[in-house]
Amino acid sequence: MSMLPYLREILTEQGWPFQEHPELPIVRVELEGENGDWEVYVELRDEAQQFLVYSVYSVDITAELRIALAELLHRINCGLVIGCFELDYEDDAVRLRTSADMTVTPPSRALAERLVVGNTLIMDLHLPSIEAVASGDMSVSEAMAAKEALD
Repeated sequence: MSMLPYLREILTEQGWPFQEHPELPIVRVELEGENGDWEVYVELRDEAQQFLVYSVYSVDITAELRIALAELLHRINCGLVIGCFELDYEDDAVRLRTSADMTVTPPSRALAERLVVGNTLIMDLHLPSIEAVASGDMSVSEAMAAKEALD
């Protein structure tokens, strides 16, 4: 069973306008969170029974600050239970990936909601730290301390 009907339902309930790719099993959302704006891509790999969610945030960054941002994302990853931050060195996009192997976990609305909504909440939570380090306004240590003070 495809997760697409669940995905459509969840995005509609959240009030998030979305576009479905005409040929590929990909859904795109332009999201406005409390801490910034970014894009969300959901890839439905029905044959492989995989469901992938990517929050993608593009940053303008210098080569020197890219190292610091990579360190920040690594440190954030150490505390994440669900998801993984990635930094694409080609286009300086920060991605948060959440996914499920549906050969182990059967498709369900609850699974889709946990992955999609959970992904967006995690991205929104960490955007201030990501932006602060990417802009050079904070060191990695300062950004981690500021984030921990909010927890």
